[in-house]
Amino acid sequence: MAKKSVAVLGLGRFGSAFAKTAAELGHEVIGLDKDETVIKELSPYLVVAAQADLYKLTKDDLMSLGIRNVDFAVVAISELDLSALLSMELLEEGIKVVARANTELQARLLRKLGVEKIIMPAAESGVRAAYQLLEGHIYDVMGIYTDLVMAELKPPNSWIGKKLSDLNVPSKYGVLVVGVKSSEDFILGNRDYVVKSSDILLITGKTQDVYNFLRQQR
Repeated sequence: MAKKSVAVLGLGRFGSAFAKTAAELGHEVIGLDKDETVIKELSPYLVVAAQADLYKLTKDDLMSLGIRNVDFAVVAISELDLSALLSMELLEEGIKVVARANTELQARLLRKLGVEKIIMPAAESGVRAAYQLLEGHIYDVMGIYTDLVMAELKPPNSWIGKKLSDLNVPSKYGVLVVGVKSSEDFILGNRDYVVKSSDILLITGKTQDVYNFLRQQR
């Protein structure tokens, strides 16, 4: 994926995980929080690290930090009044907003303001959200096993021209290639399939194993 820029307003547990993961994936991150300690800890990951009381920030203050130029802003704040206020100000400037919500009621109110993407941290970690929003190829697997995810990616160059059975993916990476989207068809579970450069691989595994695998392929 192309490098993106994102602003994260509120660097609590969720916001910090999102900001750090986004930076590790090679994206540019602007971070804002009132806690000086948090700002210092995350400053190596941020292109702009601003300590500020978000309740007192004006729209001009926000824009002066370069937020107008980001691909989207993450409002990672639990307080509904502040989350709504910041979301509204960002939306008025034409900035795409992703907002955190702790309850379905909060999510509904934020959607009424025009926030299209709502993240519920109780069900979605900051790490997972960063992959989904910035990398565009992570999918939750809903069901009994809640620690499973699926991902789509282009095959690494070293895989092209080889059979899936020869790659030993499960033993090497702890993930499974469960299918291949080719230009002709969707291939499911064929270990003798020879990987092509135009293919899209569908992999699955435990959340951390999939994240580690994707990092290795960057």
